Amino acid sequence: MAQMKARTLIIHAVWASLAVAAFLLGRAPEEIAASPGDPQELGFQRAAARPGPASWTYGPGDAPDSFVLAMTSVLAEPDEELRAERAAALMLELTPQVWEGLTPAMVPGLLELFRLAKPSGETWHKERDFFGAWARIDPRAAFAHVIDEANDDFGANAWGRPAVLEEWAKSDRAAAEEAVLGVEESYARYSVAHRLITHLSKTDLDAAIAFSARYEMVEGNRHHAGAGTLAKRLLDERDVGGVQQWLNDIDFGEKTIAYKQQALEYLAYSRTGDGMAALLAARENQEFLNTELLGKISNSATKGGNDEERAEGRLDWLAKLPPEVGLKRDALGEQFERYLKLDFKAASAWLVGQELGPGHDEALRIFVRDATMDDVPKAMLWAKRISDPQLRSETIRFVQDRGGR
Repeated sequence: MAQMKARTLIIHAVWASLAVAAFLLGRAPEEIAASPGDPQELGFQRAAARPGPASWTYGPGDAPDSFVLAMTSVLAEPDEELRAERAAALMLELTPQVWEGLTPAMVPGLLELFRLAKPSGETWHKERDFFGAWARIDPRAAFAHVIDEANDDFGANAWGRPAVLEEWAKSDRAAAEEAVLGVEESYARYSVAHRLITHLSKTDLDAAIAFSARYEMVEGNRHHAGAGTLAKRLLDERDVGGVQQWLNDIDFGEKTIAYKQQALEYLAYSRTGDGMAALLAARENQEFLNTELLGKISNSATKGGNDEERAEGRLDWLAKLPPEVGLKRDALGEQFERYLKLDFKAASAWLVGQELGPGHDEALRIFVRDATMDDVPKAMLWAKRISDPQLRSETIRFVQDRGGR
């Protein structure tokens, strides 16, 4: 009796496996059971069902069909722990041939396989290939999956979204752009828009600029997408003149100034040389520069180090800006004041070591007002080194009033 019961359970398990395989291969369970040794026929059936060149045919040893049968066996494994182990091992069988032979019917099984194998750490290097292959055969379904925050653990992340968008943009850029602009949730829309702009900036910079403008005009956006990316690509490919022309052409209504500010702030993360200085010095850009932005840009341009090193790095960077940067003096003064509060001795030493010029005037004024409390004669000497006549007179008067003379 026990043997008969076990036999019955085995038969049911086999039949369940056949049913899953039948679904993935597009055949009835009876057909699979009746012709288990006919892989060539299976290959031709899958080739006919799969979109692609007519020359795609599969014979004995066909990788996609072999993988589907193996995947079916894994998914039918009744033991949960063993099923996860087998899923992780099967990740090694995800070859380019599997991706070339992918059909929509295989996707649900692969999603479950990835879910099972993810804790093992065997999936991350396969995810991009999977989502790229899925986007090639069914981009709308793939995009719907990666845009759904419920799939954050697999798909709506750094691997899934860029892979889907890049593949879709290759085959139908207009459809990919419309899908991105149609995303309802603001942050998700920003995320995929930024990724699409990043991709387009590498393949068609003008298309990236045009799409960026369309995105910025969508109602309800709370984030600018790709401003720094476009600025960097333009600086690399079209030099300062290309960036400046782009900035001049931007007209996003009330969003324009904030977008331009973000473009320069983000550009400073990776491009801090003469090109960056020239953009900050350009007459056309003075209208949207302010001391806060210059402080952010100097912070972006200063990488690594402790608080003191970063503080000096910001000051050094600002001090080297050309005098055409109208707010250079005030921005340097603000950063110097922050440093003075952090470490008075170190900030004083930085100022002493500078070749003073008009750009240092505000820093000198701040230092003198602070030094007056401790050493009036010394403060007076520093006050007299201020370049701007009006600011120098005001500062000297302050020292005299505080010093009682």
